[in-house]
Parts: sequence; C-alpha cells; structure tokens
Amino acid sequence: MAHFFQGLFWKLTGRVQSTNLVGYFSLIIYFFFLRSYFKVPLYLSAIAILAIPAVLTHAATSFVDLPGNIGASVAVMIIYRFFSSSSLPNRKELLAAFLGAAMAANTKPQLTVLIALIWAFAALRLIWLYVTNTKFNGRKAISALFLSAIASGLIFATPIKNVVLYGNPVYPVKVEVAGIVLNHRTTPATYSQGNRPQKWLQSILEINTPEWTAAQYNESGDPKNLDRAGGFFGAYVIFNLLLLIFFTFKTRLFKPDLKEFASPIIALIIVLLASTFTANFPQSHELRYFMFWMITLVSFNLALISALATEITDGLKLNIWV
Repeated sequence: MAHFFQGLFWKLTGRVQSTNLVGYFSLIIYFFFLRSYFKVPLYLSAIAILAIPAVLTHAATSFVDLPGNIGASVAVMIIYRFFSSSSLPNRKELLAAFLGAAMAANTKPQLTVLIALIWAFAALRLIWLYVTNTKFNGRKAISALFLSAIASGLIFATPIKNVVLYGNPVYPVKVEVAGIVLNHRTTPATYSQGNRPQKWLQSILEINTPEWTAAQYNESGDPKNLDRAGGFFGAYVIFNLLLLIFFTFKTRLFKPDLKEFASPIIALIIVLLASTFTANFPQSHELRYFMFWMITLVSFNLALISALATEITDGLKLNIWV
C-alpha cells in the first residue's frame, strides 16, 4: 500500500524525490492520531517520537518501513483502547483500527503476522463487549460480523492474493507449516540464525552495535559487533520501560474514570506480548522492520502522561471552584 502512494506522489509531481513524502506524512498523521484519540499535544508527541533515531532517519527516506510500522502502531494503540474500556468502540475507533491494520499488513510481510494476531485479539475482545453489553442486538451483531468479514478481506488482501496465486501468504519467502514447506523462491539467511531474543535485546539496548547513521545498513566489520542493529537509542528504551513500570505500580495516580483510556497495566502487558513476538521473529535485531515496538512504547507513556496532566488540571480547577 505504501508503494502505491509513493507511485501516486511520483506521478503527480513528476519527481522521484516526492516518494519520501509517504513516510513523512504517515508520521504527521500519527501525531494527529495521538492527539485525537489520547489527547497527546502535538509538540509532545513530535519531540518524544522523533527522539527515536530510526524514526527520525526514516521520516526523510523512501523506505516503506516507517509507514508500515505507523499503521501497526495505530492498530496496537486502538486495541489498547478496546481492552482499557468496558464500553463498545465507536465508528471512529473501528475506522482507525481498520486503516492502521490495512496499511501495515499490505506494506511489510513481517507485519502481516503481527496484524493477524492483533486482529484475532481484537475480535475476541469485541465479541465479549458485544455479548456482555446491555444494548446487544442480534441484527446489529450480524451486520457487525458482515462488516468485519469485508474489513478482514481488505486488510489481508495481499496474503489472500498470494495464497490464491502461489499457495503461500508471504510468497516468495519460504514458510513451513506443520512440516510442510510452502511454495517459495527464497530462503532468508536469517532463518538459520539462532539467539534471536538475545540479538533483539542487544539491538534495542545498543550493546556492541555499530554507530547509528542515516544509512540503514550500518555495518562496522568488527566481529564483536552486531551489524545492522540499533536505532532505538538504548538509554531512551530503558527510560521509557522504567517510566511505564513506574506508572504500572503507581496506578493510584489515575482516577477510576481516567483508567477507561489510561490503563498502565494493560499497556505493560501489550508491551510484553509485543516483545515476545518481535524478539522471536526472523531478523529481530534489524529494528527498522519493527519500529512499531518503540513507537508504541513511547506512545503508551505519552497517553498516560497526558491523562495524568488532565487529572491534575481538573483537580486544580476543582480546588479553585471549591
């Protein structure tokens, strides 16, 4: 999908340089998404997310990793809302979930698996909310199932096309299911590499990794280093993890009504699940493929900080009027 928009910009402007606008605009859209759905000020989201080196460098390139990961980040943040609230999602939330999932699943093959898992969790949560809701209506449930089927077909259009034409959802990459090797043309060398979780941890913490540069393939040539790794700024990763853990154990900072969309515990659980997925995926240490992990980690903290700021502001207003 990101390639389509790059081609469209190229066609409209006549300049190949305009293809980098896709990554740039996707980031701007995400800033407005955080403001609209989580009340995060634009200046705060811009500063916090652009502090991630991989995001900063990709925003001005024609790589499609950033648009795909922005889509995945939107999907993760929306499912966070689904699990943080006991009320049914509105059309605005469902539309955001659909657009984010469609962008991610149809841009990067690595993200297709993630979106499939997110979609499954979202389906279970929505079914529970619909069944337990006092306004449950059978006719509306049938309509919801019908629309969900259409949305799923659009989101997974690329994998479905590959299955129909080649018998492999991520063709031409090799996939083995229950001992059966599906039709493929290439076997990535990283499939045979071990210690994926260890390499992922080393990469996000930037331990013995080459200096990060705008060139995405940072290789030092030093056998002690993990090449093509890093890009999240290790100290920034540790800071955000500690901040989220602090919020988790200090949940009394948040009023009960604010926890509807400000649940540190759910945010931490999602980060742990996303870490398990990413750390065990092929090429897990090449973080440009999995920028959503760091983007959502920062976004969770931004959402919690904004909720806390709202609580403090409301408290001050209450004290003034009392």
